[in-house]
Amino acid sequence: FNDASVHTGNGCFSPGGDRFYFTKCSEGDSQIITCTIYCSKFGRERWNAPETVPGNVNEPGSSNTMPCVAKVGKKEILFFSSNRHLQSRGGYDIWYSVIDPRNGSYRRPQNCGKKINTTSDEITPYYDSRQNRLYFASNGLKSFGGFDIYYADGGPSRYTSVQNMGYPIN
Repeated sequence: FNDASVHTGNGCFSPGGDRFYFTKCSEGDSQIITCTIYCSKFGRERWNAPETVPGNVNEPGSSNTMPCVAKVGKKEILFFSSNRHLQSRGGYDIWYSVIDPRNGSYRRPQNCGKKINTTSDEITPYYDSRQNRLYFASNGLKSFGGFDIYYADGGPSRYTSVQNMGYPIN
């Protein structure tokens, strides 16, 4: 998983534990960091070589990071943070892609919507399948300052009101 030429991090397991998602980030000439989401599948006795997540998840020219895979209803969903431009609210937004169980493909990523995403940055998505709740950090919502932790019930495309986790979390 590790590579001396990039930063590796932000890992998570799929609900079944047979896939591991993580991010590799490289720093460009202008000190702008660009990240790509990878996945490794567990083979007979060991983890296979990681591959970039296929489809449009890793949009060229954008940074795609902080993967979280969860069951939402009967569907397996890849949540992630990206600064892609098309259909963006601005900065980093929380996006999701439905994973097709028949062939392991990833559907076209969708923005989680204006209740979650602001014109600033939303990062670190985590979905609690038992409570049907998305947790994330934002610096664009009413906060105690900087990135606060929020949650919203619902998902993956429709959420009820967003709540700040409050003190002592934030």
